[in-house]
Amino acid sequence: MFTTEIQFNLSAKADTDQATSLLSELLGLWRQSGQIYDGFWPMTRRGRKLLVHVSLPEECSLNSRFANKYVRSAHKRLRGIGLSEPTIRILGPELEATPACSCRRRQSYILFTTYAHLGSSLHCGDCFSPVPLYRIPPTDGESYDDVLCWETDYKSCDSLQMNCSTGEKFGTREISRFDSSLSKRGRKICARIESSTKKPAYYYLYRGSGKSLARERVRTCPQCGGKWLLKKGMHKLFDFKCDKCRLVSNIAWNVR
Repeated sequence: MFTTEIQFNLSAKADTDQATSLLSELLGLWRQSGQIYDGFWPMTRRGRKLLVHVSLPEECSLNSRFANKYVRSAHKRLRGIGLSEPTIRILGPELEATPACSCRRRQSYILFTTYAHLGSSLHCGDCFSPVPLYRIPPTDGESYDDVLCWETDYKSCDSLQMNCSTGEKFGTREISRFDSSLSKRGRKICARIESSTKKPAYYYLYRGSGKSLARERVRTCPQCGGKWLLKKGMHKLFDFKCDKCRLVSNIAWNVR
C-alpha cells in the first residue's frame, strides 16, 4: 500500500465547487474499481491546484488499464470543467500495511478482514498478502461494490465484538456463523470470484471462544459436519479448512 498525493491544476475558467464535486465523484469511482482504498481522502486547495491524498494498493494502481468505464467517463469530463489530468506523486509505502501479493499464479483466494485491517480484504491463498481487487474480474457489474459493502459491514460487526459492549452478541454472531446474513453475502462473493477466476475462494469464519483446546480440535465443519482440522495451520491464522464448503476458521482465540 502506498501513500500518494494526486494533484489537479485548475484553469482560470474553472469553477472550484464544480471541480471539487467531480473530484469527489472520481475518488468514489476509483474506490469502486479497486484502484484506491477506502478511507478519509484529505482534499485541499493551494492556489490553482487541488491536492488529495489517497492510499493505493500498488504504485501502478491508477494506470488506465485498471479503470472501468465509469472512471474513464469521469476522466473525460475533467478538461470540460477546467481540470487537468492528475499528476501522481508516490510519497512512499504505508509502514503498517502488508505489501500486495506478487505471486505470478495464485492457487486460491481467501476473503478475510478485521476491524483494523488495512488494504484489500481479498487475500492470496498461497502467500496471504492482499490482492488488489482489479487483479480479478469485476464482481458486481463493472465494479467491486459488493466486496466493498461486505467489507464495511464486516468491520462494523468486528468492531462491535471487539468493543464488548453495545451489539457484541450480534456482531459476534454475524462474523462467526456460516449462515448469518453477513456470511451469506461474503460466501456469494467468494462463489463469484471462484467462478470468474477458476480458483477456489474460501470464506473465513471467526472463532472467539471455546471450552477447551481438546474440544476445539475435534470440531467439525459447521455446514457439512465433515472433518476440517488441518495437520498444519495456514498462515499462522487458520487451523481449519473445508474444501467442500469453502470455509476456513481458527481454533478459538481464548484457548489457542
